[in-house]
Amino acid sequence: MRRVLAAGAAALAAALLVATSAPAAAQLATLPLPGGDSISAAPFLAAHTVGVVDSMRPVRLQLDIANTPDFAGPLYTASRQGDTATFFLPRPLPEHSTVYFRLRGITASGRVFSEEVSTPRVVQTWLSLLSPNGYNNVSVATLRPTFYWHSSHATAPPGPWLYDLSVINAKTGVVEFFTQFQRDTAYTLPADVLQAQTSYRWNVVAHLANGLPTDTAFAQSNATFVILGTARTTLLYQNFPNPFPSPASAVTCFWFDLARSDLVHLDIYDLRGNPVKTIVPGPQQDASMAAGEYGRNLDQGQSGCDPRFQWDGTDAAGHVVPPGIYFVRLRANGVDQLKKIVFLGR
Repeated sequence: MRRVLAAGAAALAAALLVATSAPAAAQLATLPLPGGDSISAAPFLAAHTVGVVDSMRPVRLQLDIANTPDFAGPLYTASRQGDTATFFLPRPLPEHSTVYFRLRGITASGRVFSEEVSTPRVVQTWLSLLSPNGYNNVSVATLRPTFYWHSSHATAPPGPWLYDLSVINAKTGVVEFFTQFQRDTAYTLPADVLQAQTSYRWNVVAHLANGLPTDTAFAQSNATFVILGTARTTLLYQNFPNPFPSPASAVTCFWFDLARSDLVHLDIYDLRGNPVKTIVPGPQQDASMAAGEYGRNLDQGQSGCDPRFQWDGTDAAGHVVPPGIYFVRLRANGVDQLKKIVFLGR
């Protein structure tokens, strides 16, 4: 009898040990944010719960965004019922400001079961001009230059961004070209509206299609650019879009001009100078090329992208390369030129 009782007591003790040592499932509400110290103007924000049991439901997810870690005077606050929630900001976050994100999980009875506060993030510049741009006068070799700019990502709503482009004669102050409601961040002049040997400035105004009228950004070129003339030179243009991929394109495009016929090499390199991929010569384009303009999609009126001269972020073996800085190098007509590429990854 004593042996039976002892065996029963041992079994009960073992059962209690197992029950008390089994960890309880974590009950969390989490908001994954992009890595790094910055955040886009109107980021995509998707929250979810982990380990919520039925007795806690329906739960609410509450998001607060503020400039201070005590979340006094929040820039944004909203709550959604359910185990998952997506938040769209009605307005972009103030550029260059420091912001904090706080996500709370709240049970049906009103108890806060989880609180997650992000590290500080700096809101990216809403709009910046890329090319032709610089702190000294920039030379342009064509009467139909391509203008490139970049804007911080904005979800729809409040986005997408819409752009107005103006090109101004630096001497007279007259706007010699204007276009509006553009969706892409690259624009090639459709006609010879500018003059050779003349200096110009350019600017872009960005509007949010579903934002307030006051939610606009303005950027002006740092210096003037001058059109040298109509004589063609061998020139590698800045790839676009850059960075890439972008909402409008999964590839980046290369434009270049050749002053005379020659053997052409167009290659991609990583930051350490290691070869990544050869664009020219390629499956659809021999190295021997005549003088002319390349990269434009002729079906789109000297704009767009010729598929022979584009890069999708893969190496020579077809593998996707890591996100980072890369270079495209053009060698032809005794010219050796590099342009920096920013690949965001897939």
